[in-house]
Amino acid sequence: MIVLVQIAILAMLSLAVARTVDDPWRGRLLNVAKAYATVLAFWVLFTHQVTDENGDKTAVIHLIVETMRQIHSPTFLLFCGAAAATKFVGILASMQRWRILIKGQGIELPFRHIFGSFLIGRFIGTFLPSTAGLDGYTLYDAARFSGRTVEVTAAKFLEKIIGLTGVFMTFMVALPFGMDMFYAIFEKRSTAQAIAGMGVAVSVMVLGGLITVLWFPGAVQWLIEHLPLPGKERLTGTVKRISESTAAYREKKGLVLQAFFLSLWSTSRPRRCTTSRRWRSMRPAGTSGPSRWGRRSRSSRPCSRRSRSRAREFARSPSSCCWAS
Repeated sequence: MIVLVQIAILAMLSLAVARTVDDPWRGRLLNVAKAYATVLAFWVLFTHQVTDENGDKTAVIHLIVETMRQIHSPTFLLFCGAAAATKFVGILASMQRWRILIKGQGIELPFRHIFGSFLIGRFIGTFLPSTAGLDGYTLYDAARFSGRTVEVTAAKFLEKIIGLTGVFMTFMVALPFGMDMFYAIFEKRSTAQAIAGMGVAVSVMVLGGLITVLWFPGAVQWLIEHLPLPGKERLTGTVKRISESTAAYREKKGLVLQAFFLSLWSTSRPRRCTTSRRWRSMRPAGTSGPSRWGRRSRSSRPCSRRSRSRAREFARSPSSCCWAS
């Protein structure tokens, strides 16, 4: 309750400063209010009470400190730094992709402005489902500063479509390094290669189809009109909307390819399963600590019975495999 009162008072004071105080003091006072709100948010996060494995209530910061004492620091710093750097590069790629897409609509915004807009949008997105906060604020911000709502909406529509292709491109790039997982799940190598090949075929079809729609929408519309396809009316409407929204990019093929490439980088971020497995391996075998992190496996043989069973478990339920002991 005290925190909510502080937030309410801070919001009212900030509103009053924004309406009554002139620059440069208005900006300075608002920056102080933002800094206080940031410190308050971290205080609430670190002092939050959780239940440990013994059933006792303890603050989050105490659990973090206790865990840091048990893990292998060099390994932790290595993988934590690598994960943070990868995440940061992915976010920068998303920012640059958005700047390129609105540039294709004739809207020039400096990268510094885009950077700030993304940070605000990500903060708002903390309290909203999926990417509604980030997408909504970046769309609003670009439309407000450019005065061209239709063009910004078209760029956002294309960004969401191209963003999905990052998943397929990441799959194809990472597949050569992950074939061992397929071999561990399936007994026959031919079956594993066939499944992987089907995934590549689907990815190529999705990427090729989207590029064709973006660059040659007339040809796609002709095929839909002259081929006996189910749901022809729905397909025609979808292709028409994409064609109208991306008309500005039809002669800017290099720009579209840059957006595809940046989607690959923005999608290639560390995931929970990989991070948790690395985290679990940081503690030296024999040290005490939370049992859910387990101990380092003594067996290092590839494709052993243990690795096969863990791979099958991962295929069925990735989250349960991550936290298994």
